[in-house]
Amino acid sequence: MNPPLIISASRRTDIPAFYPGWFMERIRAGSAKVQHPFTKKEISVSLRPEDVVALVFWTKDFSPMLEHLEELEARGFNCLVHYTITGLGKNFEPNAPAPEQAVEFFKKLSGRIGPERVLWRFDPIIFTEKIGEEETVARFEKLLENISGRAMRVYFSFVELYARVLRRIKIYESENQDRVLVSELESKQRVSLRLAELARSKGMSIHACCQPGLAGFGIEPASCMDAHLIAKLTGKNFELKPSPTRNSCGCYYSLDIGAYDSCPHLCWYCYANSHPALVKKRHASHRPEQEFLVK
Repeated sequence: MNPPLIISASRRTDIPAFYPGWFMERIRAGSAKVQHPFTKKEISVSLRPEDVVALVFWTKDFSPMLEHLEELEARGFNCLVHYTITGLGKNFEPNAPAPEQAVEFFKKLSGRIGPERVLWRFDPIIFTEKIGEEETVARFEKLLENISGRAMRVYFSFVELYARVLRRIKIYESENQDRVLVSELESKQRVSLRLAELARSKGMSIHACCQPGLAGFGIEPASCMDAHLIAKLTGKNFELKPSPTRNSCGCYYSLDIGAYDSCPHLCWYCYANSHPALVKKRHASHRPEQEFLVK
């Protein structure tokens, strides 16, 4: 018998916002299929409660999934949610909820499942000619004032300008007349120290994702797939298997059931989308009854 797994839903796309019907169909069927993004191998993933330690959602808008929580709990699933609210606005996040609306959704979810199970992501941090250190800190502080007491942790990182991200950033720069800047270590440290002080003042721990240069700033290394936290919250014993996705990553092993190039939020900084036209095509071809999210 295979040990129970952490299911990620999903780093690659926003399943709660755009695919809740498909997700619940797969939960009821007891399995889903996913295609490995590099080898293209097809993998069958059990979604039976006895095979799942926890469902870890990643989202900018959990509201479409909220109505399904009762069924998930009745079936015996434990849920955690990485909830991204950056306040960057429509220029960077064209289809994400407005910050005020996102905060209200966040509060509702926190009240439903508890603040220890909703993990706020102020992620990524981006510096541009129009968005500097002071604006970033002020935006964080404003969101923190509204989220305080509704989450126990906040996660952040600075944008990684991968090749596929750079292609999209160039379009953003052209459309918005705003150049994205490479974040210097000193600037990262200054901002991170101020964010940490603000978070701690509200009793919230702060975790930096893959940012080794921030050691010693009162910031904990992030484990976004945190097996120790999940074990504590669920009371379940399972294999704790480190599985970093890149340098300085503290994540533990999980199986992701999402797919790249399928998130209609179309955030310009996102590494999971390559081109808006492809995303729209794949989203349009999606059918809730199919085993794969998209194919």
